[in-house]
Amino acid sequence: TLYVTSSTGVKGDSLSVTPFTVDTTAPTVTFSPANGATGVAISDNIIITFSEAVRNIDNTVLTDSNIDSLITLKLTNASGANIVFDATIDTNKKVITIDPTNNLPHSQAVYVAIGATVEDSAGNPITAANATFTTVPDTTAPTVTFSPANGATGVAISDNIIITFSEAVRNID
Repeated sequence: TLYVTSSTGVKGDSLSVTPFTVDTTAPTVTFSPANGATGVAISDNIIITFSEAVRNIDNTVLTDSNIDSLITLKLTNASGANIVFDATIDTNKKVITIDPTNNLPHSQAVYVAIGATVEDSAGNPITAANATFTTVPDTTAPTVTFSPANGATGVAISDNIIITFSEAVRNID
């Protein structure tokens, strides 16, 4: 109950106040794939989920056009090469989906992070968070095609022979 007192000390009638709670808890952050996950498909998206709706720390709304700058996505670790991606945020402002522009490389550690750059509606910023996961190994051998094809006839003696692999290759050593 509150009372208003005038500057001369006259106490007014009581005012009732509805009970309320002050939010001092920062949103929690979870990653999918989780930190330490292995065997992650190279085509998978990365998901950052918050325990409650978030906004930019300057009180502005998060949008698909401003979310990318808040996220770090790199090969190996925080010092690795950047991975190009596009991120989106759901309408409830609780789930960020990170879609790498290309498939991730096989057998590769991937580092994802978000800084203390978002907060809940009460102004509680998240704690900077990150996760590192490893993609699935490549177990499919490249295929080879020849031009001209095996058994072709009428091939000019000046034609080049072209060997094409289904993916990049290297020497076995």
